[in-house]
Amino acid sequence: YRLDPRALNLRLTVFVAIRTGVHNAEWLKKFEEAVRDIPEIVAVHRLAGQIDYLLKVLVPGIDEYDAVYKRLTERVDIADVTSMISMETMHDSAELPVDYV
Repeated sequence: YRLDPRALNLRLTVFVAIRTGVHNAEWLKKFEEAVRDIPEIVAVHRLAGQIDYLLKVLVPGIDEYDAVYKRLTERVDIADVTSMISMETMHDSAELPVDYV
């Protein structure tokens, strides 16, 4: 089954780009624990390039996103955070490409 975020009052999708100035095991452990403890953070990707991590956050609105932001930054030191609000979901599939099997 696939749930509709809008039906669950999760109308705002925010992608959060994070850069950290620290790259050690202790920081990573704190970060992993923090993002797992915050249920509004539904996906976390570690990236190559200028951005270290990309988070997908689902919330009812901007006030709830601000609360998520504060919970995360209280637990983990982050050098830079850029929040990008999705205006429209044009494609989002749970299907996986199987041509590579």
